[in-house]
Amino acid sequence: MLFAGLSRGTSAARDDSPSSQRAGSSKSAGGRHSRGFRISDAAIALTVAVVSRLAIFAVGYKYVAVRHGGHPAAHTLVQRLTSPWDIKDGGLFISIARGGYTRPHSPAFFPGYPLALRGAATLTGGNYPVAGVLLSLLCYAGAMLLLYRLVAAELGTRTAALTVAFISVFPTALSFSLVYSESLFLLLTLASFTFARKDRWLLAGLAGMLAVATRSSGLVLLPALLALFARRRGWTWRRGWWRGLLDVRLVALLLIPVGLLAYMAYLWQVRGDPLAFSAAEHSYWGRSLAWPTVDPVRSFHATVTAIHTVTQHRHGWQAALLPRLGDHDPLLTIFGFGTLVLVIGCIVGGWRRLAPEYTIYAIGSVLVPLLYPSTVRPLYSFPRLVLVAFPLFMVLGLATRKRPVLAWILIACSFIGMLWLTRVFVLGLPVI
Repeated sequence: MLFAGLSRGTSAARDDSPSSQRAGSSKSAGGRHSRGFRISDAAIALTVAVVSRLAIFAVGYKYVAVRHGGHPAAHTLVQRLTSPWDIKDGGLFISIARGGYTRPHSPAFFPGYPLALRGAATLTGGNYPVAGVLLSLLCYAGAMLLLYRLVAAELGTRTAALTVAFISVFPTALSFSLVYSESLFLLLTLASFTFARKDRWLLAGLAGMLAVATRSSGLVLLPALLALFARRRGWTWRRGWWRGLLDVRLVALLLIPVGLLAYMAYLWQVRGDPLAFSAAEHSYWGRSLAWPTVDPVRSFHATVTAIHTVTQHRHGWQAALLPRLGDHDPLLTIFGFGTLVLVIGCIVGGWRRLAPEYTIYAIGSVLVPLLYPSTVRPLYSFPRLVLVAFPLFMVLGLATRKRPVLAWILIACSFIGMLWLTRVFVLGLPVI
């Protein structure tokens, strides 16, 4: 069904390959060639998406026994497949879905995903780990379908396929299979963009509101969709922008911050503090407002130290690649800084190649975690938080669409990194 959706969704999208452009001179022959090429691109996206999920579950199935003392016989097949994914933040999401915001630091987790998880649990007989995994996987499938269609309409099917591939195998993409909110949040933000591109602004605003109710960084949708609205109508800073004040369709975008305001009202009622989510972030993760340069500088110094650790000590690389519970893995520090460099490169590379709304969304999605760094370690959770900034992966798709060898080398390397990070996560190390 997903494959059919991908194929149907690209019926109006242009193919960005030179061969299909040359084939366009013959209507019948070109049409057959173009359809086959689009199906091929859709198949690439579908294959990478499916294989990446299967690989993650295979790694989890193998190493969950190690985490539980090496006795896999004590678990059923379903338990062994799902138990690796309800730890850390997943356990907190399940706690909120079951009993509400009872823990002191639970307000840091916005209610969108716990509410969806509670609804999903009614279909699994109250089994929250299974419900969470199924919910995340279904949202991931929907998100990849919307992402493929959106990018295909903007940049062609080959770029769309590569975009889906890159985001599916990014090392922190394992969170799309966890009892985490990434899949749901990405689905809602892509739905908001999709509705906006079709001038269905009320639905775009509602989807944006639900995205903000899932994660506060969804507020970045507001300036991004305003930019899309202005571009569609040819407004500039000097001409025409004032007409937007009289356009009732813009009122729909004001629904986006309602997701945050509603959660603040709830916290005010039950806890007496509408900013309890910010207080929880500060108390338990040491997050507070800072200049966006603070964490990158800290990360650079920590990365230099980490590189020295793994290169100067005997068995340094072996210890880093196979960390034990309780170790601080220097590769995680290096990975965080490497992600920052990649993100900056994608923003610069996509500055003129993407529509302004995508660049605005990417920059905002990156700035939010940089403005609120954690004292746990430099760029803590940054690689996971920027995973949902899908325009970054659009840039990677654009940069490699005519370089298939480079594209598959990068996909393979990222896939290996994802499996390594999955292993480390399942063993219980603080990864993402």
